[in-house]
Amino acid sequence: MDEVARAFLLPSALIWCLAGWFAASRRGLSSSPVFAGCWLLALAGNLSLILAAELLVFYFGFALMTFAAYGLVVHQGSPQALNAGRWYLFMMFLGELCLFTAVALLAVAAGAATALGLASYHGLTLGLFAVGFAIKLGLVGVHTWLPRAHPVAPVPASAVLSGVMIKTGILGWWRVSEPHGPLLSDWGPWLMFLGIVTVFYGIASGLNSREPKTVLAWSSVSQMGLAALLAGLALTSPGAGHLAWLGIAWLVLHHGLAKAALFLGAGLFQDSQGKARGWIGLLLCLPALALAGAPFTSGWFAKAALDAAVIEAGQGAWLPWLLTAGAVGTTLLMARFLHSLWVTPEADGLPTRGPWLPWGFSIVCVLALPWTAWVPEHVRDMANGPLALLSALWPVVLGLALYMALFTRPATAIRWPWRPRAFGPRAAIPALLPGLVHVERRMHRWSVVGTLFMFVIALLLAALSLRISGPVA
Repeated sequence: MDEVARAFLLPSALIWCLAGWFAASRRGLSSSPVFAGCWLLALAGNLSLILAAELLVFYFGFALMTFAAYGLVVHQGSPQALNAGRWYLFMMFLGELCLFTAVALLAVAAGAATALGLASYHGLTLGLFAVGFAIKLGLVGVHTWLPRAHPVAPVPASAVLSGVMIKTGILGWWRVSEPHGPLLSDWGPWLMFLGIVTVFYGIASGLNSREPKTVLAWSSVSQMGLAALLAGLALTSPGAGHLAWLGIAWLVLHHGLAKAALFLGAGLFQDSQGKARGWIGLLLCLPALALAGAPFTSGWFAKAALDAAVIEAGQGAWLPWLLTAGAVGTTLLMARFLHSLWVTPEADGLPTRGPWLPWGFSIVCVLALPWTAWVPEHVRDMANGPLALLSALWPVVLGLALYMALFTRPATAIRWPWRPRAFGPRAAIPALLPGLVHVERRMHRWSVVGTLFMFVIALLLAALSLRISGPVA
């Protein structure tokens, strides 16, 4: 139980407990032994990999969690769920193949079980780890499973998929790279670039979605881009590495709780009627504002932690402006989520008696998080003062104003020069970012995924033909 394990175990324990409580109170899930079995296996794998001290134990927990989660994705049994399950299984198989090969190469080289953080890595072995963890994290290019799996999975499964499971990708990379940070500085700029692209690609794709859970899935893609950016920053500037890893730990805690509250609340909202929908929608604004980084929320401190790492690294003025633009985009995404949720029709028949208590506890956790002792002192210092308040407030205000101008009904009365006459995200986003929809559709073709598979196979063959000598560290 080291500092890294504590940083990931706390949000994992909270989210698994709250989402499991929600599932146990949910009609159709509490009476399903298959769902319960897959849930408990995925939980066991998740906690095992967090507490693992050796690579083989870490891989076992990672694989158990990954393949048990397949049963959660396809639980509903609809054609859409089965199709999403095929994508999930194929992409996870690619990731597990990379991880297994990397772990096997290290085990053969060491001649025994290898402790996490003490292994000696070849560049190609690290590449295999990077591909496997990137698939789990949902970075752009290997993200295609994530926006498909979230909309079809039951609400509590989506909460743990987005709130906990995808973050094991950044945990794995932290375990294998952090002890050798100064020797891996060449990887830093590439990770930063990939993280920035993922942030804005997730925002643009989410604004082009109409289903609330799909918008949340794209939001997770965007937020995991921030995690990759921080990991790259830690490698690029070793002096800022400690602050960057602390920023990742806070991002994991903040994003996990906020996203779990949003998913659970979305499930309650869609099963409610009348005044209950109004109250749920109002309370959902709280985690949405936190994810957008509004002042006095957990997102405010997450942004402060990110800014502290950027300032310590001395990356210049361009990166803070990009991060501010990302905050504006996240606000747009949260407004899109709340709007798409509000316009969903009420459920037919009598409203389902929803499990309010676990969702209420998740909201309380989100609200209480900024005022706990877990906030590092340097993060509190960065968030203090009127200037910090203003820098956190104006991106949220700008994002809300942009959403009102581009995506709401009054905007249809204005003939904007940069958008076609058709109304809605599917019209506005292709006009603002030409070709995005076409690119995303092509990335979901089996031929493209097959090309990725062949690329991974080539990596594996190269790894097998490489002599086990000359490690990185």
